[in-house]
Amino acid sequence: MGRDLTLSMCEGQLGYASLTAGRQHDDQLVADAQVWAARHYDTPSPVAAMAQCCQLTERSFLRRFKRATGQAPVDYIQTLRVEEAKHLLETTDLPIDTVSAEVGYAEP
Repeated sequence: MGRDLTLSMCEGQLGYASLTAGRQHDDQLVADAQVWAARHYDTPSPVAAMAQCCQLTERSFLRRFKRATGQAPVDYIQTLRVEEAKHLLETTDLPIDTVSAEVGYAEP
C-alpha cells in the first residue's frame, strides 16, 4: 500500500514538473523557493513565507524571483493553485468550495 500511495503522489506531482522547471535559471535560492512553493502553495501568504524561507526581505525576494523566472512569485503561486485545483476537480468528486480551500483559497 505504501508503494501505491507513493506512486500516486508522484503521479499527482508530474503536472508541476514543468512549473518548477519553468524558465531555466541558475539561481539556486529561487529554485529552492520553487520547490517549497510546489509543496506549500496552499499556505496563507505564501510569497511572504517563501521570502522568509530564503532569508530575504519580501521586496528583495520579489525582485530576485522575477529576475530568475520572468514571473512574479504571486503569479507562480496562482498557477500552482489553479493547476492543482484542475487536477482535483478532474480526479475527485470534491465540491468546488472544498477544492478551493484545499489549494489555498479561503473563500471560493
